[in-house]
Amino acid sequence: MNFETLCSCYLESIHTDIKESTFIRYRDMINNHILPCLSVYAPEAIDLYVLEEVKNHLLKNGRMDGKGGLAPKSVSDVLSLLKNIISYGQNHDLDIPCHAKYLKVRKENKETRVLSLEEQKRLQFYLLNHMNTVNMGILLALRTGMRIGELCALTWENVDIPSGMIRVAATVQRISYPGMPPNDTPKTHLIITRPKSPSSYRLIPVSELLLPILMDYYSEPSAYLLTGLSRPMEPRTLQNRFQTALRQIPIYGASFHTLRHTFATRCVEAGFEIKSLSEILGHASVNITLNRYVHSSWETKRANMRKMDQFLNTL
Repeated sequence: MNFETLCSCYLESIHTDIKESTFIRYRDMINNHILPCLSVYAPEAIDLYVLEEVKNHLLKNGRMDGKGGLAPKSVSDVLSLLKNIISYGQNHDLDIPCHAKYLKVRKENKETRVLSLEEQKRLQFYLLNHMNTVNMGILLALRTGMRIGELCALTWENVDIPSGMIRVAATVQRISYPGMPPNDTPKTHLIITRPKSPSSYRLIPVSELLLPILMDYYSEPSAYLLTGLSRPMEPRTLQNRFQTALRQIPIYGASFHTLRHTFATRCVEAGFEIKSLSEILGHASVNITLNRYVHSSWETKRANMRKMDQFLNTL
């Protein structure tokens, strides 16, 4: 068995256990980044030194457009998939002399963008004074922390206005066609699929501020919130509309995902119970919420220092 055959066997073994979008992502990672480096190797010739060369190549020259290397996070994702393939081969009695668990990529800790209170006030003021279905969706993301794909997939049948509840049950993604050969011109299509993880199926209480707005735009149950039609809005389109709004305000350096981080941070600043926040965000554990989505503002840090001063002054 050569390495390309091993990759094919691995993909076939997991095909029925993962989402279509995940399968296509793995297939593309194999075709674009793994096989170009390893297809000439027999599995028994792949050791840790070979994988170190693959890692360094991806970091320096891994981009498909030839303009440099992949981001450390992307390289880490490729290596994680490669480790799974090697483990699959070893579990099926292939002699692959590699301990891939020792292969690491140092990731950059980039500071996540969170809107300040002043920026959030200006954004809300703009949205409320330029209200339409898209701005309603942006405001909904700011006040619920919904992911962009979840928002695009939201239909009115999953919005219970009398009880003030939203049910997250789907997400929208653009993916390439499953049967597309790796060297063909990429062709993609929009799909509506299950959410990111089992914990992403959830109920979200709706802010009282939003209920009258939702009532104004309520449509037939099968219609999508952002379009009012039987077809969803593409996440890329919503991202572009969001950037247009930010330029009008103006607010700089924010993406749609900034709204999710901002919601989580405001909840913690307001004293939100962390387990409830984790469930509203659709996280599998509170550790994900605390480590990735909670960001203390400078004002919060200063206030906590004042609390410590007050405590010490009583001693």
